[in-house]
Amino acid sequence: MTEKIVTISIFRIHSKRIGIVRTLLGALLMYTTIPFFIFVHMSITIFFYKGILRPLLGLPPLYTKNYIIFDRFAIRDLHWIDRLNCQFCEYANGLTVLMNAELEQVVQLKKVSLIKSVLIGVYLIPQTVFFFIGLLLTSIPTAVLIKLLGLHRASYMRIHKCLIDDSYAGHFSTPFISFIRFYKVSAETIAYNLEQIESSWCPIKHLEMSNRVHPVHHGNFYARNDLNSAKRKLAEVGSVSSKLPKF
Repeated sequence: MTEKIVTISIFRIHSKRIGIVRTLLGALLMYTTIPFFIFVHMSITIFFYKGILRPLLGLPPLYTKNYIIFDRFAIRDLHWIDRLNCQFCEYANGLTVLMNAELEQVVQLKKVSLIKSVLIGVYLIPQTVFFFIGLLLTSIPTAVLIKLLGLHRASYMRIHKCLIDDSYAGHFSTPFISFIRFYKVSAETIAYNLEQIESSWCPIKHLEMSNRVHPVHHGNFYARNDLNSAKRKLAEVGSVSSKLPKF
């Protein structure tokens, strides 16, 4: 049994655990969200943040290469379909961490002048609208994906309550607080879902290099030379996350 687990792909491990139909449809639905992530990357991160907000406010640069890290393709004995799935996880999770880091730079601005407020508004308002539209368009495939793979659904209300309890962005004026918190709730919701996906489909550590920023759940992952243990864990319970699949 152990040898069979070691030699098959992660995709096949899930197929044996929950059935080929659930696994295949779930995997395909993951890829329907790629246009959303590309859109967010090009509009919010590159155009609004790097092109407008960061240079005008004099914020320190955040380098994409330190967040979106493609290095799992070189792992020996990783099946080609698993390499493909890993690249999805690397891009989506890395982009989400980058988006949160960009938002945190804005939130950490303590003295917000009128001019800065206008600039932040130019950054926040369009991207909030874009974010909302994108989330709306991906809500159905995401809901089906969660159902098919037995994932846990993020609670918007719980995340929002935590932000209120922590007075998140409380030093901003009322209109901006609403935009900032909506953005943060959306980003945290996406991160919640992606954590479960990556923990089930590619729970393998990135190479440790200076300045790289990994998602918090990266600490639960296996070293790349211990792929066999990762596969055995997935065969047993389906994930390395603390939020185990429901079936």
